[in-house]
Amino acid sequence: MRKPREALAEQSGQSKRLRVSSNIGENVFSIIPVEALAEQSGQSKRLRVSKYLRNFEYGGKHFLYHSCLGNPIEVVEDYPDFIEAINSGVTLEQLNVLPEIKKEVEQLIELSLVEFSDEPDLIERGIIENDELIETGKLVNMLVLDVSTRCNMGCSYCNVHKTQDKHDINGGLMDFDIAKKSVDEYIKLVIESGKKTASISYFGGEPFLNYKMLKRLMRYVYSLRRIYPQLSIYHGVSTNGTIIDDEILKDLKDLEVRVAISLDGLQLDNDQKRSFSNGKGTFWIVEQNLKKLVKQKIDVEIVTTISEHNAFSIPKFVDFLVDIGIKDLSLKSCAYRDYEDNQRRDVYEAVITGVHYAKKKGIRAREGHGDLDYTRGCQGLGGILCVEPSGDVFACPEGIRIKLGDFDSLSSIPKKSQEYRFVSSRITGNLPDCRGCDVEGLCRGGCAGQSEYNFDDIYKVDKSACESIRRNIKRNLAIRASFD
Repeated sequence: MRKPREALAEQSGQSKRLRVSSNIGENVFSIIPVEALAEQSGQSKRLRVSKYLRNFEYGGKHFLYHSCLGNPIEVVEDYPDFIEAINSGVTLEQLNVLPEIKKEVEQLIELSLVEFSDEPDLIERGIIENDELIETGKLVNMLVLDVSTRCNMGCSYCNVHKTQDKHDINGGLMDFDIAKKSVDEYIKLVIESGKKTASISYFGGEPFLNYKMLKRLMRYVYSLRRIYPQLSIYHGVSTNGTIIDDEILKDLKDLEVRVAISLDGLQLDNDQKRSFSNGKGTFWIVEQNLKKLVKQKIDVEIVTTISEHNAFSIPKFVDFLVDIGIKDLSLKSCAYRDYEDNQRRDVYEAVITGVHYAKKKGIRAREGHGDLDYTRGCQGLGGILCVEPSGDVFACPEGIRIKLGDFDSLSSIPKKSQEYRFVSSRITGNLPDCRGCDVEGLCRGGCAGQSEYNFDDIYKVDKSACESIRRNIKRNLAIRASFD
C-alpha cells in the first residue's frame, strides 16, 4: 500500500528527495521521495520530460522552458531530481494519491515541458503538417495588395525602400483590373481549400496615394460579402496616417475597413524616424487623424516599430493611446541584429515590459507578428500572397524577393509553384544551422527577408548574432515568467 503524503514527506535517510517549485502558486511541488513516484511500472500513459526542455539561471533564479514553445516556469535549484523522477516511468495514474502533485504535473503537460511517451516528435510533426497545409492551400491566410509603391514619407528604417533600391524595382500604382483579378483568384483559393475566412490587406508604400482605384476596390471587396455569404471576408489598410480626408474617413466607415496606422511613439520619438520626404515630422497630423478615426468608431490598430530610441518610452505612449481611445497595439523590433548585446537586452526587456503595461491598461497589445506557432517566424513564409502593381506575386510585402507566380493564376500558386514551396518550407526543423539550438523554435533563424538581403539566401542564418540572441531570449523568458 502506498504511504500517505505526510508519511512520504517525513521520510529521511538515504532516500532521494524531490522538490520543484514554480512561481504559479505557493508550494507548487512538495518534498517527496522519487521512489514514491517511480515505484510502479508497466502502466499505460507513462510520462517523460520533453526532449526540448531546457534550463537556465537568471538573476539568481532557475527556470525551465521549451526550446520551441517558450512556456517558461521558475523552479528551485534541485529540479534535476524531479526530471529524473519523471523520466523513470511515472504515470498520471500513480499520482492519483498525490492530487496536488498531479495537478502541477498536469500544468507542466499543458506547457509541453512534460509529455506522454507515445507522443510524436514536435518538430517532425510540424514539418509534416506544414507540407499538408502547402498542398491544400490552407497555409495562405491573407492576400496583400501592394496598391502603391509610392510614399510621401522617408522613414529611415523602411525595408520597402531598401529592397526596391537593391532589386531596381520601379515604384508604381496598381490598376483596378489587376487588383480585382487578384481578389477573385484569392477567393477561389479560399473556397477550394475549404477555409471560411478571407482577409485582404491594402498595402504600400502609401495606399492612399492611389485612392481613386483603392476606393473602387474597397467597394468591390465589400460587395463580395453578399455574393459569398458562406465566407467571413475582412479587409484592412496599412497606412502612415497622414492622408485621411473626410471622403476617405466616410468610405472607411461605410465599407467597414480596418485601419493599421504606423506611429512610433510620442512626437519626439516618432519624428526622429518617421518624417515626410522634406524632413518635417508627422506626429501632429497622425494624432489628429487618429482622433477622427476613433470618433467614427473605425477599428484602428497602432503599429509601432521599436528601436533603442523609443523602447523606453512605451508606457508614456500607451497612456497617450488610452486617452485617445485606441484598443490595439502591435510592437515590433527594428533591425535588432544590428544592436550590441546590451542594446538587444535592454530593447527586448522594454518591449516585453511595454506589452505587459499596455495589457494592464486595457489595450490588446502584441509583440512582433502576433500569435504564430513555433514553426515560422512570420506570415511572409507562406501565409501571405502579395501582389505588386506589376501583377507579380511575392511572399512578403517588405522583404523576400522570390517571385512565386502571377496574379491571374494566383489560386494555383500553393499547389504548382516550386518557389512557393521553397519559401513556405523555411520553418523550424528545416534550417540545418538551427537544429538542436536552445531557442530553435523561438528565434526560427531570424527574418528570412533579412537573410536574403544580406546573403541572397533565405535559409542562411546570421551566426554572428546567435549567441547574443540566445542570451537575450532566455532573459526575456525569465521576465515573462515573472508576469505570468
